[in-house]
Amino acid sequence: MMLVVHVVLFFYALPSQYEARLSYEYPNNTHFQKCVSTIIKKIVNDVRANSILLRKSGTMFRTPNMAYFIAAGNYNDFINNFPDLTEEKYWLPTARFLIMIKDLTTTSLGKIFDLLLKYNVINVLVLNENADPDLYTYNPFENYGCGQRYDRIIEYGKCSMSQENLYPYKLITGLRNCTFKVGSPQWPPYSIDLAKSNGPDGVEQMVLRELGKLEHFQVNFTNSGDGEAFSKIEKGVGSLYMLQKQEIQMMAGGMILTYPRTKEFDYIWGHLAYTDEISYQVKRATDVATWRYTYLEFDALVWTVFILAFLVFLLIFVIFVRPKDKGRIVLKMIGFLFLAGNRIRGNFFTRYLFIHWVLLAYIINVYYVSNLVSFTTNPIRKYQVCEEEDLVKYNLQPCVSPVIKDFMSSVEVNESFIDIQREGCENLYESIETVSKSDELYTVVIHLVEARKLKQSSLV
Repeated sequence: MMLVVHVVLFFYALPSQYEARLSYEYPNNTHFQKCVSTIIKKIVNDVRANSILLRKSGTMFRTPNMAYFIAAGNYNDFINNFPDLTEEKYWLPTARFLIMIKDLTTTSLGKIFDLLLKYNVINVLVLNENADPDLYTYNPFENYGCGQRYDRIIEYGKCSMSQENLYPYKLITGLRNCTFKVGSPQWPPYSIDLAKSNGPDGVEQMVLRELGKLEHFQVNFTNSGDGEAFSKIEKGVGSLYMLQKQEIQMMAGGMILTYPRTKEFDYIWGHLAYTDEISYQVKRATDVATWRYTYLEFDALVWTVFILAFLVFLLIFVIFVRPKDKGRIVLKMIGFLFLAGNRIRGNFFTRYLFIHWVLLAYIINVYYVSNLVSFTTNPIRKYQVCEEEDLVKYNLQPCVSPVIKDFMSSVEVNESFIDIQREGCENLYESIETVSKSDELYTVVIHLVEARKLKQSSLV
């Protein structure tokens, strides 16, 4: 399948002549048109875009973006409408931005770059609408800015005279002398809430400290809330809200995200690779009771045939031999089943008839003891629930934590258990523990959490 990426042409309150002019293919009658066309063609070639989408402000796209060309009628239009773009599903601040503002002034430039810095837009080029437009950019990673401040606005001069790389590599001083706030929920073993534990750091916290030593930056860890909470920006809580409001710059450990959310972040190493697999979890099947080994060697059909054979042989023996003590005959027949030695008395016909039962008893005993030894060596288990249909067949009840319910609701999955709350299912770990001790409950977990939490339950 060919990967299709998009360059988004985004317009804010443009007069009709802007739209008509930019609809022409590579206009070449002015310095301005040549400049814009050259820059756009370079962006398209660099990001290897296969299609260009044209739209106006207020239109939300559900397609991935690799670059943005933003045209605003004036400074206020840009300031008021740009935040809407950042709320899109596939907002990509690391893309290349070309921003054209008609009434661009030196005073407004600082406020524009302040807004871009707030939303972590680094690879950006701003130009006015002069005949030969002036080009501006900034670099919050020079002079140890750490992506959090900038000292100057960089002027490339006139577009026709600029021969520079307009989108250079900007990590000049890297991360040296930087200090980053890192959110760390209680998510062992990857991150440990240091306010709750005096023990060692989590694995990812230790890795970040070691990286800081190598790259000469500092990290300060802060509690980012319950790692099992499904973070939502609009509710003003959780890790996503802290990242959005720039209260923290990094996250250690992890958090439960929908698939589109995962595309909005950069990762040092995705060792907990995202997967949208939802798993039903039930109690692992336990060993059957020991006393049941007395009859599990044979199934019901074999036992039925054996009992019928016993009764038929006893009846034949009583009819043809006519023993005085019938109880003694029953005991001898049972004794031979346990290979108990006993003298067979009577005439030739009596002994000939009884020897057939002795041979049958020997065969049954051998098979029974063989199966009993096998069960002793490899205990058998109860039936393991392993299909969704089994949940209905055995009437298992849901024990699902609120975080999973929120996650399922966010991805528009309609499940009956979303409205059911049960004691012992208040959080993810507790729901797994509760289900691991009950044959009548099941829970739902995300594959990401499964390896970390799951110990006693079985994957369905």
